[in-house]
This record gives sequence, C-alpha cells and structure tokens, in this order.
Amino acid sequence: MRLLPWRAALPARDVTDRAVVERMAGGDHAAVRELLARYRSTVYAAAYAALVDPEQAEAVVAGTFEQAWRNAARFLSSHGSVSGWLTHLTRLNVAALAAGWPPT
Repeated sequence: MRLLPWRAALPARDVTDRAVVERMAGGDHAAVRELLARYRSTVYAAAYAALVDPEQAEAVVAGTFEQAWRNAARFLSSHGSVSGWLTHLTRLNVAALAAGWPPT
C-alpha cells in the first residue's frame, strides 16, 4: 500500500487522543491544552463554516472544549473516536448558538 504524500508528512502522535481524554477525566489541565492544540483548528473551522462569524466560532470552540473537560469520563465509556465526539459537541454548540443560547 502506498501512502499519499500528505499522509506521510503528518507527525506521529506519541500519545493517543483517548489517552489524553483519560488524563482529562483524571483532572489533568495540561491534557485539555493538548487536546485543544490538536483539535482547535478543526473545531473552529467547522464552527466558522456554519456561523460565518469569527466571534461566534471562538465561542463555540470555548464551549466545545469546556464540555469536553466536563464530560471526559462519560466519553470514556463510549466506543467512539475523540474526533467524532468533538465534532458532535461542536455541532451541539453551533445549534445552541444559532438558537440564541450560549454555547455550553
């Protein structure tokens, strides 16, 4: 199997996303910063694409990672991916903001 050039250029992660969420569930604030570094641009891009407003997109980013912090232990009981979970939280926060509620 031949890797696509962009795939080969991606840096290897020493720690899995799930391991980072496990640390978050244990109260490790550095883990939140690590997850934010990995996924902030993805969450922002999705929020901005839906809302077309940089301030609202930033509010969604903040709300998404706050929810991830509060619900890390609950996520660990699921079998989903961290990226899928963050996408779900992002969509919930976009919908809340569009409905006039603050992102949580």
